[in-house]
Amino acid sequence: MHAMSAFATTAAFAFPPRRMAPEQLDVVAATIAKLVDAQRDLRIEAIDAAHCELGDEQLQKLLVSTRGAWLRKLNLSRNSFTQAGAVTLAAELLPPTLVRMYPPPALWRSLCKLDLSGWPLGDEGCFQLPLHCKGLTTLLLSQVSLTDAGAPFLHRVLSNLPSLRCLSLVRNKLGPRSMIALAEAIRLGSPLESLDLAWNNIGDSLADVVRAVSEVGRKGAGWGIGA
Repeated sequence: MHAMSAFATTAAFAFPPRRMAPEQLDVVAATIAKLVDAQRDLRIEAIDAAHCELGDEQLQKLLVSTRGAWLRKLNLSRNSFTQAGAVTLAAELLPPTLVRMYPPPALWRSLCKLDLSGWPLGDEGCFQLPLHCKGLTTLLLSQVSLTDAGAPFLHRVLSNLPSLRCLSLVRNKLGPRSMIALAEAIRLGSPLESLDLAWNNIGDSLADVVRAVSEVGRKGAGWGIGA
């Protein structure tokens, strides 16, 4: 059902890549919650719940169980979440000064990697995501149905996440406005080092990003680009 290694104040959870029954998720969430209760500021290195066909209700249980812990990496890719799940995740990414929850959510202070690939967020779902995770270095948004109308979201991602180094936007529906938004954010000082735009119909507008990278002298960046 899940693999866990725990030593001192650190734990890691990896779920099997298959459908997880609600009762199985209940056991996992209860285990995490007990660890968090027993160890103040428990460090959880990673929770990998990719390809588990989790639904919105299971997502909420999982996230609630981690409150109070320092979770560094969260993989929620390829599940069965909806827009309601996006609202749930958004609330858990807020700092306690902006949301009334007990125990208060801690993802905003600890998360360094977030993978939401394959989640049909669309532009609306992406705009719902608050960007308060100042330590987030990797954000994977491949195949999330983001279109060119989501250009302001992309600019906000690069502007509001001062530690972001890696951004994946593979297999979306980005266009010229998205490239302009990304280019502007790079020029304004985003520390981004790796940007994957493969399988987007961006065509010649990719030149905006290339020029921005050149202008700021970003050498050796891992630009994975496809048009």
